[in-house]
Amino acid sequence: MKKIFWSYLIFIILLVVLPLNSASALNDITVISFRGDYFFHAVLFLPWAFFGILFSLHRIYWLIAGLLFASASEMVQYALFYRAFNINDMIANMIGIMTGFLLLWIWLTLKKDFPVD
Repeated sequence: MKKIFWSYLIFIILLVVLPLNSASALNDITVISFRGDYFFHAVLFLPWAFFGILFSLHRIYWLIAGLLFASASEMVQYALFYRAFNINDMIANMIGIMTGFLLLWIWLTLKKDFPVD
């Protein structure tokens, strides 16, 4: 499972640093009145919370690490001449992290209420 996490992490880093020019096509898509690229930024960061189960860090530290990673992944683009920094993308990344933690909390609460043996 840790290999999946590291693959996920590398995938995000590659999306951040590679010169992908197809993002403009996502700008024309809207999902519930949000631009498609913002929606996909949030969805991309949802799994972060669930990968935290693999590590022995306290959840609050994993949340902070996720928010820092979500921010840093967008800030790196500021330094790359072929990419563009967008504060809305960074906010969408962070919303994805926080939504993932909310879903994790709901899942763990339901799991506790309905134990599976």
